[in-house]
Amino acid sequence: MRVLICATGVAVCAGSATAQQYFQASDGTIDFAKAAFADPTDPANQDMITGTVAITRGDQRGIYNPLQEGSYEDFVSPLGTQWLFDATVQDVIDGTFGIGDFDTWENAHGGFPPGTVGQDAVLYLEDDDAYVDITFTDWGSGGSGGAFAYTRAIIPAPGTFALLGLGGMVAARRRR
Repeated sequence: MRVLICATGVAVCAGSATAQQYFQASDGTIDFAKAAFADPTDPANQDMITGTVAITRGDQRGIYNPLQEGSYEDFVSPLGTQWLFDATVQDVIDGTFGIGDFDTWENAHGGFPPGTVGQDAVLYLEDDDAYVDITFTDWGSGGSGGAFAYTRAIIPAPGTFALLGLGGMVAARRRR
């Protein structure tokens, strides 16, 4: 039995459509910011990460996934995600941390979101089995109107990964 393994630089696939994917800041980042009192229902104030996960924040409290929930819910939000602070995707790749080390956003940061500013973190996207480097760069509190910002690794547009994988498969077949 032959197993095909293809590396794309941003993800690894091993003959399965549900293989773990790794998105590191070293491969490129985007910055996202939600201004104080900006409407969280406006897509311009949501970071659309994948087809099932976006991140936003209301005028107070924590972040949530507007694609799956209407507002922040303690110890649950954002749905479809798990979090690990003081780590990077490279730590997951190296085996220093595994999915058992991840938790809900609120549990992972210990109930103090301003303390996440400047900390390396990993966002795990449950539906995509993907790990993403993320670092919060701002957290407004005390009547700030829900301002927050972060930098995260770039995730290719839907279908890009599949096309890269197919390209790798074609190249592998031609080398035989």
